[in-house]
Amino acid sequence: MSTVMQTVPTAGTGPRTRLEPTRARRRVWLPLAGTPLLLAAFAIALQTQLSVTRRLDGATAAAWFAVAALVFLVGLALTRRSGVLEWGNLPLRAPDAAAAYSATAPSSGAALSAAGIRLRPALAALGLGAVTFALSGGNRFTALNVATWVLSVACAFAACWEGRPIALSRVWLAALTRRGVSVRVPWHAVALAAILALGAFFLFYRIYDVPREMTSDHAEKLYDVRDVLDGQHRIFFPRNTGREAFQFYWIALMTPLTGVSYLTMKLGTALIAFGALPFTYLLARTFFGTQQALLTTLVLSCTRWLWQVARVGLRFPFPPLFGAATFHFLMRGIRDRRRNDFLLCGLALGAAQHTYTALRLAPLAVLGCVAVAAADDVWRRRSSERAIRLAINTGLLALVALLVFMPLARYAVDEPQTFLFRGMSRVASDSTDRPPRDLLGVFLVNVKNALLMFNWRGDVVWVNTIPGERMLDPVSGALFLLGCVYGVYRLVRFRELPFLYLF
Repeated sequence: MSTVMQTVPTAGTGPRTRLEPTRARRRVWLPLAGTPLLLAAFAIALQTQLSVTRRLDGATAAAWFAVAALVFLVGLALTRRSGVLEWGNLPLRAPDAAAAYSATAPSSGAALSAAGIRLRPALAALGLGAVTFALSGGNRFTALNVATWVLSVACAFAACWEGRPIALSRVWLAALTRRGVSVRVPWHAVALAAILALGAFFLFYRIYDVPREMTSDHAEKLYDVRDVLDGQHRIFFPRNTGREAFQFYWIALMTPLTGVSYLTMKLGTALIAFGALPFTYLLARTFFGTQQALLTTLVLSCTRWLWQVARVGLRFPFPPLFGAATFHFLMRGIRDRRRNDFLLCGLALGAAQHTYTALRLAPLAVLGCVAVAAADDVWRRRSSERAIRLAINTGLLALVALLVFMPLARYAVDEPQTFLFRGMSRVASDSTDRPPRDLLGVFLVNVKNALLMFNWRGDVVWVNTIPGERMLDPVSGALFLLGCVYGVYRLVRFRELPFLYLF
């Protein structure tokens, strides 16, 4: 250990010299001592992950993964003040920003002024939502019910939006048209543009050729796209166990490019996957800051999992896009308690219900995050005004999501068996519409398989995947394992709430 000479006065004998460790040096070298352990943990995890690809037996692999996790934890304990893995400032713990927006909160109507809701557009939104529900029978989009649908959502935003977006846009326009204005592009914008370009390359390179062949699912979907082009504008497409409508209208819009073809489907889903990249950046920046967000987006751009779900031409890229968008706005809303973020979260959540069956679980996750935020307010004894604001904004989020969901809600009421059949068949099988007797057991097995798919064993369905192949490559699989360990460590050791939201 480094030492320095210190002069220490002693009674009766004058000053004497002794050796004593330097605290400043100790503060420097102790954190750095953990860095080799972090690298060693990654090396162990990577080697184990490579062995898993060569069919290493489960007990041995689990033991070596446990060793990697233990070494990693020791390294973290030694580096917790060194800045390693702590680029962000965990902004979800920032002070309440509700007061900053209270001055701009609108008020109209005695009953709703305290909540900052404009009465007339609010009533119009509710009325138009009811009209949309009434006009959406027969499983058909029409010019009339689409108009009332869009107007109901627009009125909800007009009733609840904080601030004056029109006035703000005028300020921005004046600033841009002012003479002598210089535009500076920040470094992180250039870096993000480069990462997005890299992601676009991986998503679209030779997409006409890889993958080459369609399956029966693609053929069924192309029939539905043809129905849309022929004027059959369904809200829900019952063919092939039932599908939400978004993809078929999206592909129909793209048919002028390459016709009603498999290539058009692949281009459409690749564009959806590309949209997940900027929203992933925004979500990660909300949690951990710009540098971590850039790294996160770079890793996702280079991950085979994203390419695989994007290029196959099915609906798999919708959860990455709408999941990232929904939870970006939700996390920002929980952090700042700004109503506009809750409204945008409701818009993304409602639109997600028109895309893919798996996203029907997203409302439960949103409610879970809100419950965690409310419990944290109670635990920290924050003001009742903050809790009331959270409750009101959550209610408005649910209202916007419901208005966006309204046409599909009518179909669910009219045809509940068809609407629920695909979800039920994922639990049991395509041949039944009833859940299995051991519903909890099946659920737990499915959760276990989903957790193992990242770095242990992938899906066995050959139609959509390479049977048994893990979703992550060995490097990202090892990082995924250590990332989960890191999240648990920060949550347990420092009670940092963002990691609970992530899990």
